[in-house]
Amino acid sequence: MKKWGKRVGYGIGDLGCNLVSSTMASYLIVFYTDVFGITAAAAGTMMLVTKFIDAFTDTGMGLIVDRTHTKWGQGRPYFLLGAVPFAVFTFLTFYIPDFGSLVGILGILSGLPMLLLLPSLEKNIVKEV
Repeated sequence: MKKWGKRVGYGIGDLGCNLVSSTMASYLIVFYTDVFGITAAAAGTMMLVTKFIDAFTDTGMGLIVDRTHTKWGQGRPYFLLGAVPFAVFTFLTFYIPDFGSLVGILGILSGLPMLLLLPSLEKNIVKEV
């Protein structure tokens, strides 16, 4: 019974990742072409390039996990560390930013400190005009 509990636990954990990955894989091309507005050739090329990158990163991560020996086991630290970035990047995959508000925020971030430097240019701040 203990062995089956581990198998079911692994299966439930893997189910969550596979649901997200399958949904993304089935909808990603449609999203990129119809919603994001890039051509099908560009979307397909992007997917092909990411699969080549994936071949190297999967091999590298496999080597890292094989060499990991912690009190939590080999894979658990990476499950825990990878859960939040996985969720964030899944969200960002389907997020189309509004660059208008981004430009305003960047303007405040760069313009306001510039204005705050103005009083430091004058030694005598209480100068009569």
